[in-house]
Order: sequence, then structure tokens, then C-alpha cells
Amino acid sequence: MSSFLNEAFRKFFIELAKNNHKDWFDLNRERYYDEVKKPFETIVNELIAQLCKTEDLGQIEAKDCIFRINRDIRFSKDKTPYKLHLSAAISKYGKKDFENPGFYFEIGPEYINIYSGIYQPSKISLNNIRQYISKYHKELDALLSNQKFKTNFGNIQGEKAKRVPSDISNTHSLLFNKQFYIHHQIETKNLIDKEIVNYLVSIYKSAQPINQFLKQAIDYDS
Repeated sequence: MSSFLNEAFRKFFIELAKNNHKDWFDLNRERYYDEVKKPFETIVNELIAQLCKTEDLGQIEAKDCIFRINRDIRFSKDKTPYKLHLSAAISKYGKKDFENPGFYFEIGPEYINIYSGIYQPSKISLNNIRQYISKYHKELDALLSNQKFKTNFGNIQGEKAKRVPSDISNTHSLLFNKQFYIHHQIETKNLIDKEIVNYLVSIYKSAQPINQFLKQAIDYDS
């Protein structure tokens, strides 16, 4: 199966948005497997194969990376049972890893969202990252000023703290971050009938220098 993104994938979610209940999904379950799930697995497998050329991804497979389409509605006011996208997190530890720099993407009917960086660093990792940024902020600024990075991602995003630890004297704005992720978005229609893996890999490559900086920061011993 080709790793092209086709219109049937997009149309399924457009219709699901209007019929987000189990009865409709059950009637369209075979269509979901053929037009959405299987093509998405093909895309993820091809991405793993491509990224393994430059990343240590261990022995992960698509099933280790792909999130379920079912929503967790236990504590949500929104009781619709299904997400309006499919998503996957590709790293050495797959979808269970929120701390190490990796590659997350989701495909919905309107947009494809691509994320990288670190979403949920531990307290120890956060301290190491701040210490590292404090010492190597010039190197970080050089990476952030790269034109390809700026075009694809803009800047590092994330929730911010009101203050930084007193032992950090540098005033770099990213020292206030509690998260360090980057985001790229493209309209889904722009990649219909195109080789989507090539596009995703090209975007991820522009994120790799920042990810490498963050990996070094996590392991930093001040």
C-alpha cells in the first residue's frame, strides 16, 4: 500500500464529525479500517523506516506509536466517543514517552499538525534543561534563528512559569518554559494525493538540531 494521503481519509472524518456516535461508526467500521486505519499504519511504518536512518528508535513498530481513535470521555463534558483525527508519536519509546525529544503528528480533515521537542519533562530534566540553556543560550539562539527552523516552526512553545530558580542568573526567555515543544501546521487538502511521508520527514529534519540540543540538555551535569 502506498504512503499517499487520499481524499477518502479526509472524507471519513468529515462525515464522522456529523455522526460522532457508535451506531454510525459500527456501520462504517470496515470503511474505517480500509480507508483510514490501514493507510495511516502504512504512513507510520514508512516514517519509522525513514527516521531509523538518523534516529535510534530501537525496535518500535507502528502499533507502539499510534493512538486509539477512541476518546477518553471519563472526565470530559464532551461525550462524543471518537477523535476527529488519527495521531502517532514516534520515538524510541513510542506513544508512552512524553519526556524525550520525539516526533508527534496528527491528521484530521482540515489540518495536519506536527509537533516535536519535549512536552512533559520531569523535574530533574527541567532543571537540567534550564541550566543548559543558561550556559549555552548563544548556541540555542543560533539554532532558533535558522531560517528553515523559523519558517517551519517559528519558535519553541510551552507553558511558562512565573519565575525561575534563584540559582539561574541568565534572563533568557525560554528559561521560564516548563515545556519545550515546536509546532508546524499545514492544511490537509494540500497533501491529498501526495507522498506525505516525504513532507513529514522534511519537516522533522528541520527540528532535529533543536531536539539534539534538548537531548544534550537533559543529560547535562552542571
